[in-house]
Amino acid sequence: MIRLIALLTVAGLAAALPDVSHGQVSLSTAINKSGRMRMLSQRIVKAQAQYAHGILLDRAGDVLRTSVREMGEGLDELKRVQPTAEIKATYTQLDAKARPFLSAAAVVAKHDATRLAALNAQADEVLELAHKLTGLYEQAGKAAGAKLINVAGRQRMLSQRMSKNYFLIHLRVQGVTPAEIARDQKEFVSALAMLRGAPLTNAPIKQDLDLADVQWVFFDNALGAKTADRSALQNVATTSERILEVMDDLTLQYDQALKDLL
Repeated sequence: MIRLIALLTVAGLAAALPDVSHGQVSLSTAINKSGRMRMLSQRIVKAQAQYAHGILLDRAGDVLRTSVREMGEGLDELKRVQPTAEIKATYTQLDAKARPFLSAAAVVAKHDATRLAALNAQADEVLELAHKLTGLYEQAGKAAGAKLINVAGRQRMLSQRMSKNYFLIHLRVQGVTPAEIARDQKEFVSALAMLRGAPLTNAPIKQDLDLADVQWVFFDNALGAKTADRSALQNVATTSERILEVMDDLTLQYDQALKDLL
């Protein structure tokens, strides 16, 4: 009976989320891509802050260039997925904030706390609008399964925001506090538990969640380092990228799992 209920629940999720395509981009993929905008906003500033610390400079430069390019490409793709007037209006607001942010972020400069604070404020505005847009795509999907893509995708953002804030705090950038990292740590752990118990979480996804648990231990320990010496900064940089990779794969798996049921 339990198995039957689970199957019916998953079937209901699939039935509720039609694979509506707009320029070959489904709504489930739009949730993933708009959610990715949240992560990229934070990852871009993380790369700038990492560069300011002088940590793994080649890697920081690669992350920055890749993230700026991906955000621009993502904005172009999402322009083709506007099934409602509210989504269109929110996308327009996001695009208007994101383009100047990308222009400012594309330049790597020496450490300047004032500049980093301004860039961080821009990133948070982009994050807020991208999060709103992701929620609107989820509502348009009209299925609980769409929420899983949103939540898994938000984990990517949290990983980057925690590491970004760690770097900014140790650069003495105003407006960033350890309390923000603690809040995100709590949310990250809670979301992992929610994903593990979701009906759409199949065996392959559970394996990736197990891997996420392991990577989280490493990342959490790195964030908890008592001193921000060079080794500690490198650990945050590397572990944040590893857990991002795992959560990105999980988000894609939820996207695909929902498509497979349609």
